[in-house]
Amino acid sequence: MQQMEVPLDPKDKRSPRFTFRGGTTIVLTQEGYVHYAIQKQLGNDDENNRRLSRQREYYEQADASAGLATYLDAPSPDGRPMNFNLIHRGY
Repeated sequence: MQQMEVPLDPKDKRSPRFTFRGGTTIVLTQEGYVHYAIQKQLGNDDENNRRLSRQREYYEQADASAGLATYLDAPSPDGRPMNFNLIHRGY
């Protein structure tokens, strides 16, 4: 697994940060052979990184969504606006 800490708002130096993750998921057959290999690269923290841009948009929308207010937690040190444990009841 690869990861890097990035600001939620790249234009604000005091913006909360979150962990952006990448790596490869490997799905094996019952015999142990690779069936699928799904790669997600980190790339650079710039405007050309579409996956990072989508991740930021997701966090911003989740934070702004009043319908999720029941599940929102106080801002965490890593800047994530949601506590997924509450959504999945700790599972």
